[in-house]
Amino acid sequence: RLNPVATIANRNNKRLQAQLGNFTIHHNKREPIEEITPDSCKKLIVPSDNKAILRKELETLGVTKLQLFPELSSVGELLKENMS
Repeated sequence: RLNPVATIANRNNKRLQAQLGNFTIHHNKREPIEEITPDSCKKLIVPSDNKAILRKELETLGVTKLQLFPELSSVGELLKENMS
């Protein structure tokens, strides 16, 4: 059995830089990574009614949509939200 391997790719893209993007390389068996390596990878499910609370807490910690998605469209959405 081959386990997935984590790797750091060339971060030549603003989104990869902002998200500190990493990748996993898998074999061709379709199995969730959290089932293959349950000690090192966990799946988190956020209930719908807690998403707004979590988003606000992340924003308080400085994790915003603009930080994760630094494209021009995110800037426009942020301006639109702040002007409403």
